[in-house]
Amino acid sequence: EPENLWGMVRTGEFLTRRGRPAEAVPLFSRALDRLPQLAPARSLLGVALRNLGQERQAVQEFRRALSLDPCEPMALEELGG
Repeated sequence: EPENLWGMVRTGEFLTRRGRPAEAVPLFSRALDRLPQLAPARSLLGVALRNLGQERQAVQEFRRALSLDPCEPMALEELGG
């Protein structure tokens, strides 16, 4: 189990891309518990939540990512702007 922040984020991204978002969400959450201002992890959490059908929560994460980094590319793309 990855213990460093980026290891958790990368593993979560891999799982999400492999169609396993339910396994990815806890990794993103753990990384964000340690570093809440990590905008890319917020965006990736949003993608995983969206893939789980949790649209409202996903949009909240994309907006949080943009509040941390107005240029966060994944959040901008996912919100259609």
